This record gives sequence, structure tokens and C-alpha cells, in this order.
Amino acid sequence: MDYRGLKLQYDQMLKSLVNNPALFRTDKYDVYFDQDYFQSTVVNKMNDSDHNAYLKGAGSELKEHIIDGRMFPASMSSVGSSSRFCYLSLKDSDFSVFNVSNPSIQRRFEEKMPVVRGTPPHLDCYLEDGGIPVCFECKCHEQFDNHEIVLSKSYFDKDRIVTKIDKSYFREDKYIKDDDGKSRCYKVISPSFVGLPDNPRFDIKQCLTHIMGIQAKLRKTKKSKEARLIYYYFIPCETKKHSELDEVIHALYDEIKTVFSSRFIIDYASNIQFELYVQFSDTVETANKSNTVKII
Repeated sequence: MDYRGLKLQYDQMLKSLVNNPALFRTDKYDVYFDQDYFQSTVVNKMNDSDHNAYLKGAGSELKEHIIDGRMFPASMSSVGSSSRFCYLSLKDSDFSVFNVSNPSIQRRFEEKMPVVRGTPPHLDCYLEDGGIPVCFECKCHEQFDNHEIVLSKSYFDKDRIVTKIDKSYFREDKYIKDDDGKSRCYKVISPSFVGLPDNPRFDIKQCLTHIMGIQAKLRKTKKSKEARLIYYYFIPCETKKHSELDEVIHALYDEIKTVFSSRFIIDYASNIQFELYVQFSDTVETANKSNTVKII
């Protein structure tokens, strides 16, 4: 299956659902909103706390950035941006659709988790419900990407969940140059340890880093022994009219169910309640009971 081509098709579908081509850039980055429009409708309406969170986050969400020598628009200005979906759907939500009954801390975007040296893993959104952490990872078009499990060796220097992975699932180490130009050792792990095929739709590497971050935060704060990790996907209703796109979505659901019910997760992340919610709408809306459904 041509996942790259499907991702391009998906983004064009998201763009068409906005139903106003004049709002988008006219260059090769035509699925990114025009910078002036993005600035006036999203950035300028952020409160100071949210604005600072995205400025300090790790994803170049609000600024142009360079990748492999190419200048890209602000990541959040993409019609397929998961951060844009997260912000627009959760900034005004009362979270009742997620069964949050007693929010005791204001929601925070781009929450940094205490795990390792360097760039910490970020949760897209974080709040507490009666002292229990409720953590959100939001997704828009990431299901069309391949997700290899490549973890920095530094993750294995303490007794964390990744140290419980049977070594029979480890592949050859990979040496990668980091931003500082130094080559560092990374562990490559087969996703079959949680029942997934190679190059899965679900990003288990990111899931593992979030588990480590959440468990570290629970140990550090000592306010709760348990937490919730909610995966929240934006799936346009239009997707059902495109068989290949719909096939990828349902394959994703199956993979997530497989991971959440895997023996490994049950044994080593039993203090985290894993959930999957989906927003079905034509364009991104505030999360509520009319557009959001719990899948798992």
C-alpha cells in the first residue's frame, strides 16, 4: 500500500473540507494555512500560557523551521497538524466527553515529562481529575506514517518499562547523529513484542516514552499511583467514502487494541488506563458528546 500517497490524499481531503482554498498557501506547501490567516485566527487568540507552551515545545509548532536544509512553515499551520487539532478541540472543552468529572488543574498543552537527559517527551495536553493525571496524545494523519521503534540507549540506564523488553526482540544497534553532531547509539526493537507487525501505523516508540514519562511523574509527585493516557484522533466523516483511507483507519484501531491488550502492557503499565477516542466531524471542532466517540 502506498502510504505516502494516501497521506497526501488525506491531507488534500482535509483541505477540501475547509472549503476555502484562499485560506491556504499557494506554493508547494499548499496544505498549510496562509501564515497571516493562521496568525490571526489561531496564534493571536492564544492566551499567554498556551502561547508560551507551544513556543517552548519541541515541535516548531509556531515558527518556520529548517529540516535537511529546507525551510518549512510552522508545523501547527498544517491542515494535518495534530497540535492544531489538539489545541482547537481541547482549549474550550469541558472534558466531560472524556469522563473527566472533577478537573483539579487547568489543562496544559505541550506538557514536558521527566524522563531523560536532552529533550523530554511532551504530552499534547495534560490535566488532573481529582488528582489523577489525565494525559492526551492527539493525532491527525500520523497513521499514514511508518513507525520504527528506535530508542536512545539513555532510556535503558534505569529500571524503566523498556528494560523489561525481552532481548530476543532487539535488532542491531543503530548509530545516529544527534543535533549536536555527535553519533549516539540507538536500540532498534521489533514491534512484535506487543504483537505488532513491522512498520506499524501506531507509534509504539512514542507510547513507550510517554509511559516512562507518566510513571516518572507519578513517582516524583506522589499525588497518585494511577493515570489515564488518552489517544484522541481526528477522523473526518468523509474518510468512510474512501475505501483505502478507511482501511488504514481500521487497521490502526486493530493495532491499538492489540497494544493495549498485550501481555507486556498489562504486566508493566497496569497503573495506566489506556483509552482511544475519535472525533468524527468534517472539520476540527471543540470536543463534545456530539462529535467524539470512545472506541476503546
